[in-house]
Amino acid sequence: MAGGLNLDQVNGNNPVTFTDPFGLCPDPKDPDCREKVATLKVGATLGLKYEAKLGVVKGELFIGATASGGVQQDRMLPNGGADNHATGGAKLGAGIKLKAFGEGVDLQLGPKVGDEDEIKTTPVEGDGTIGFSGTIPLVWAGPVPIGGPQVSASVNIPAAIRRIGDGLRNLFSGQ
Repeated sequence: MAGGLNLDQVNGNNPVTFTDPFGLCPDPKDPDCREKVATLKVGATLGLKYEAKLGVVKGELFIGATASGGVQQDRMLPNGGADNHATGGAKLGAGIKLKAFGEGVDLQLGPKVGDEDEIKTTPVEGDGTIGFSGTIPLVWAGPVPIGGPQVSASVNIPAAIRRIGDGLRNLFSGQ
């Protein structure tokens, strides 16, 4: 205790290069030690699907069949390297979701495959994420929209800023 508490202990005593402010990734070799930077998916919906996320609050409403695919970029911890990979999935039926801090209502009728419902990423991802998803209605049954293309995007603002910093450091250090 001489000299006070070591507040950097959760970051492996290296607060500059090991970005884990909550101490949730103690083993940097763990494949789940990553934070989502951004996701972009496109797809099609026969029915309607709308989704929004702001930090730890997420809401979704869908009915019908929806499928999408795209790309996701993760920032690997602790070194900040990028990992780009495909993401996507499909679901059929109806559902409603309203969650805060991972808890709340999550009802779905019908099957789902892939990561259409929830992209699994690090516990470090969270408060800085904003996102949207929606069906652009192109098919109508009278006054009711029943289908069209779907666009989904999300970005974790703090992770994106850290990723840009990683790239600039690599650029100027000659790596």
